[in-house]
Amino acid sequence: MATNTKEEFTLVMITEAGEIGLENGWQIILTVIIVSLSIVMLIFYSYQRKKNTKQETESIETVKIREYGNKINEETRNRYK
Repeated sequence: MATNTKEEFTLVMITEAGEIGLENGWQIILTVIIVSLSIVMLIFYSYQRKKNTKQETESIETVKIREYGNKINEETRNRYK
């Protein structure tokens, strides 16, 4: 009687192990894909945000430099009129 129980237990373990490997394989692959895409999206959006902030900073600095250059030019023109 004990032998049958042990064999049945082993058979159940093998069956469950097979079910876990075959049925959940696609779920594991899908999970890996979703996590990978999430990481890629985070990296992409952080790069875009950094790029946009850098462009805004450069445009503000360019405007300030242009205004300062125009101011100096006007002062020089007025001096020599």
